[in-house]
Amino acid sequence: MGRIIIKNDTELKDFEALDVVRQVIMQGRVSGNEQESYCYVTKFSDGIVVYADKLKCSDKFRVSRWSD
Repeated sequence: MGRIIIKNDTELKDFEALDVVRQVIMQGRVSGNEQESYCYVTKFSDGIVVYADKLKCSDKFRVSRWSD
């Protein structure tokens, strides 16, 4: 089983960042060749953005706030 790495660059508490990452994971792997990665960028209505990256043995997620 791989690892899940979460980098929280927001004011969200860790459990809140974990929840938005959980929502991305629940959508399944939808990006990349043969759907090998989670959605590369997911923007939530409250301005939270989750960036996903597939590494060799793990999935890395960065939680940040959208800025125009």
